[in-house]
Amino acid sequence: MSLRIRDIKIEDYKEISKIRKMPGVMENILSNKDEEEELIKEKIINRGKNQYWYVAEENGKVIGLGILMNHGNLRKKHVGVITLMVNSDCQNKGIGSLLMDKLINLSESLNIIRLELCVFRDNYKAINLYKKFGFKEEGIKVKSALKNGEYADEIIMARINL
Repeated sequence: MSLRIRDIKIEDYKEISKIRKMPGVMENILSNKDEEEELIKEKIINRGKNQYWYVAEENGKVIGLGILMNHGNLRKKHVGVITLMVNSDCQNKGIGSLLMDKLINLSESLNIIRLELCVFRDNYKAINLYKKFGFKEEGIKVKSALKNGEYADEIIMARINL
């Protein structure tokens, strides 16, 4: 098995699109699961200089995505927002931890003090992963998103790098 974390390439958009639509992933992402492949490709091409996209690749196949977005606003340049998703067939195998390690190490090198994210309240696997990396629950956004046709709560989580 050859597993590595690397910078995203434009051609990864097709695999990312497939992962987003997988059961076990699609119901837990906050963005629109039905985004067309071309829109995902455009997001990769047009990502800002403060966006860092990485993929987990195993034997040449993309199996996970980790994104760190750093605020461009002068008052919030010390804050980073994390997005993470892993192929449902590859979950609970340490892929999320490898991506999280990469994003946290990068955030520290960029002098990002605060890392934050939102996660659905019932996404226990993700919540446990984030807690393992020192993220703490800061609040709940009640009925803030639709999930499977019902209003769902999001947990706001953050980690302070000091």
